[in-house]
Amino acid sequence: MDDHVPQPKIWEDWTEEDHMKFRMFSSHCPMCRYKYEYGMLQSLIHSAEVGDDAAKLAIVPVIAQKSTMLLELGVFIASSVDDANREAGSRGHN
Repeated sequence: MDDHVPQPKIWEDWTEEDHMKFRMFSSHCPMCRYKYEYGMLQSLIHSAEVGDDAAKLAIVPVIAQKSTMLLELGVFIASSVDDANREAGSRGHN
């Protein structure tokens, strides 16, 4: 696994080093971006659970948008891995 990123965990448990690593790597590493977005989504979900009704109404659309974006990013990562595996497999048959 990539050693440059911490494992997903709740946003509140991130260290300053975790935040720094994600800011540095999320722009060019899809897995870093996925983990960063996942942490932010978990933080939003937690905020919606403990917030008042007005806050929940404001946060729910953002959670839905972030969830969709995270799903699309996950599909992109999985497709990229599949494509890379397919290319690696076809090289051996040539």
